[in-house]
Amino acid sequence: MPSRGIDRIAGLDGLRGLAVLAVVCFHIWPAQVPGGFIGVSIFFALSGFLISSIIVREVETTGSLSLRRFSARRARRLMPVSLATLAAIAIGWSLAGWLTADFRRDLHFALAQLANWGHVLARQRYGVDAAASPVLHYWSLAIEEQLYLILPLTLMLCRRRRWMVTAVSLGLLGSILAIWAASDSPVLSYYSTFTRAGEMLVGALAALTLRRRRWSGRAAQRVAGAVSVAGVAMLAWVVLRLDVSDPWFRHGGMLVCAAVATAVIVAVSGVPRLGRLLDWFPMARLGQISYAVYLFHWPLLQTFRRAGMADALVPWATIAATLALALLSERWLERPVRSGAVKGRRIAVAAGAAAALVLFVGAVGVSEAAPGTDFEAAAADFNSVVAANASTTIDTPTLASTTTVPTAPSTTITSTTLAPPPVRVGFFGDSKALDLGLGAARGGFTEIQVATSYTTLGCPTGRAGAMRATAGATVYEPAADCDWTTAIADVAARFGGLDAAVVWSGTRDVADRKVPALGNTWMNVTDPTYRAWLLSEMVALNDTIVAATGARKVLWLTLPEDPNSSHPERFAVWTSLLHDLQAQRPDEVTIVDIAAYIAATGDAARLLPDGLHPSYGEGDPTVNSGAELTRALIVPMVT
Repeated sequence: MPSRGIDRIAGLDGLRGLAVLAVVCFHIWPAQVPGGFIGVSIFFALSGFLISSIIVREVETTGSLSLRRFSARRARRLMPVSLATLAAIAIGWSLAGWLTADFRRDLHFALAQLANWGHVLARQRYGVDAAASPVLHYWSLAIEEQLYLILPLTLMLCRRRRWMVTAVSLGLLGSILAIWAASDSPVLSYYSTFTRAGEMLVGALAALTLRRRRWSGRAAQRVAGAVSVAGVAMLAWVVLRLDVSDPWFRHGGMLVCAAVATAVIVAVSGVPRLGRLLDWFPMARLGQISYAVYLFHWPLLQTFRRAGMADALVPWATIAATLALALLSERWLERPVRSGAVKGRRIAVAAGAAAALVLFVGAVGVSEAAPGTDFEAAAADFNSVVAANASTTIDTPTLASTTTVPTAPSTTITSTTLAPPPVRVGFFGDSKALDLGLGAARGGFTEIQVATSYTTLGCPTGRAGAMRATAGATVYEPAADCDWTTAIADVAARFGGLDAAVVWSGTRDVADRKVPALGNTWMNVTDPTYRAWLLSEMVALNDTIVAATGARKVLWLTLPEDPNSSHPERFAVWTSLLHDLQAQRPDEVTIVDIAAYIAATGDAARLLPDGLHPSYGEGDPTVNSGAELTRALIVPMVT
């Protein structure tokens, strides 16, 4: 619905509909609509334009702004559907047993309107939906709510339009500087309030400087028409051609998209005839329910996927359920609350109850799912262990045994043997190798010493190329630190050589990959071309580890099947690739079938609490399956 306090502007509902359509299609069909996430930038620009228009009109009409009335209007507009969605997720996912510790934390951040900072603290890269949190999308609502607190207060204090323009311009400049400072961080670039504020402020600046402009005259209207067509075409091109991995977005591309959307907003607000073209009924109607559509579609999509619905049905079930619930929400929840048919006291009681429910479920929960791992903290701990064990020599040998041999009644000869120094073992791979190595480091072993290692989170063995879990899933690029070309040699130079190395990776390699060297089309390990390329990468990694560390033996671990994978058959292909690797490097490579060992124990839930990673004694030193697996599988192979 159009915001209260200003006349309805033709075309903005249609633009809002296009924006939410882009976001929904990006989430459902990311391969076909890879840049659909810029729909959020369009929303930000619209919000900045409309909110600033409301504030300016009230300030210039009454001489002041009532923050209480403004906040009440925003709360009536936004909070009922948001809280209802959070409460439904808390109840439904708890009863289904899906609400893990990480998801409960996400609920709390979403409730506090701090979801974006929750992602920053968790180092959650944008576009990576492997965890599939049902409230992942609340980050954009959090940024809007944070700016709804700051922008009205700023404009109210400025009072005069020229001071408002100055304040917003300075804020926009600050956001541009934040974008520049965070351009190397995919997390901050997408989730920080400071880097995304500019997308709202560019709309606000337009409202302050151009809101009253009407494009009278044929030439002006032609210019406005050209701006509208070119702007919509440019945004459509970005939506269909670019993807989240493109560095252009981190270097200001999202702000550019918001600026283009703002130009379209200004053009259609000055030429109503253009706005009526954008307000084609299906798109305008979608724009009127866009807020509920945005809130509902993501948790529904994740619910259907987790419930085991057939892949072919998930998109259409998501769309149908989202539209139905959004229309019901508009009729029975949003419209009564906004119109005042539901009194403020009842709203407050209902909102308080919903918030209390979310807090309770978030704190207690009924899920038996494993707690999440703080991989960043684990990586810091592991790196400190590696640094502490950087010495390549053992200073003081220990006495292993003393044997007395009788030779005469009054004479003995004592022979002393030295215990061998511990075997220096390094761990290489992704987060599985990190957790296994940290568990080994905390296991109190005297036979081995955890030393020079290189583990990176969410990284494949094969360098370069986009990844996705399966067709239709979110596409993302490996982080810069996934490239081990020189990194392994660097850590070896800092921390010393090894006797043996352990490699545990491959989860990302059995996903779909788009490798530029292979024609930039989607492939997987069942494709002979991709399989040959991946084997060459595995050989190169093995050779790099041996050359950099001097390791005489490299243990490659098999992959336990990912419980969330849609393609379990690919894990057997990975094992066959390990055998191919061993055939090429028989004197160096040993295969350790950790997957078969875990399956044979019948205790996979304890050894791999989340289905992928061993525990490493975090919080409770006695819960350390990484040490247990090292004792059973690694120590016997290297000593």
